[in-house]
Amino acid sequence: MKRCLNCDALFDSDSWLCPECNYHPVRHRGFICFAPQLLDLGDDFSPEFFAELAPMEGGNFWFKARNELILYAFRRFAKEATSFLEIGAGTGYVLSGVDREFPELELTAGELLLEGLSFIGSRVPTAMLYQIDARSIPFERQFDVIGAFDVIEHISDDTVVLRQILRALKPGGLMFITVPQHNFLWSPIDQMSGHKRRYSRRELLCKIREAGFSPVWATSFVVLLFPGLLFSRALKSARGEQDWQTEFKIGRFVNFVFTQVMAIERSLIQAGMRFSFGGSLLLVARRI
Repeated sequence: MKRCLNCDALFDSDSWLCPECNYHPVRHRGFICFAPQLLDLGDDFSPEFFAELAPMEGGNFWFKARNELILYAFRRFAKEATSFLEIGAGTGYVLSGVDREFPELELTAGELLLEGLSFIGSRVPTAMLYQIDARSIPFERQFDVIGAFDVIEHISDDTVVLRQILRALKPGGLMFITVPQHNFLWSPIDQMSGHKRRYSRRELLCKIREAGFSPVWATSFVVLLFPGLLFSRALKSARGEQDWQTEFKIGRFVNFVFTQVMAIERSLIQAGMRFSFGGSLLLVARRI
């Protein structure tokens, strides 16, 4: 069901014109915008962020490893799904991976900045694209699966986002979520990346339960490389480095080695291991 963000009415229609109050969201640059007041704010990202990020994702070990782990979890828990919404879809890198793996899946992407939606449109031309504030999602009981990948740590009131995701899911629907883990890893890089927090496993589980979800499966990742991550964060903090891109600018050989290490880690997870520590956390939860 569609949800009018003006009067909260629910309706099922091909149009976004609300039958109760006649409200219709505006369009900018061809995209339907549900939070036009935030178009110039950009949350924690400048419009140039997407142009800088997109070329890095395809070749960087971390983005590739995260995608592969998300797709493994999707195959395991949501292979029968018919509809998927990604909130804070960025440049569409994750969505494009889901599209290749599940070509019959009906895809929808929500992103705050129009620059991101343009990248998503070029990567996944079949997806429905909307400018959306994750704190106010214009759907109710609409999707089998909703994903938010390294998104909620950027939002001050993350519990509002979780409740909005719950509301937009069909009963029994699944949420896939990744977040940065461990507060002791906090560094200037987190600040420059626009993070409001890093999460402990217990904190995230508590928040998703309070929002109305039941946890299904969870594991940390970036585990085998964790000692190197600790050293890197300590070194960057000591040097006062505050450029988020330094996290991803590594040499080809190092990137190749890290890619192989992350593949080994993923094999262990697929074999049944669950890790409780690591740089990031992937959680699958079900709407009760």
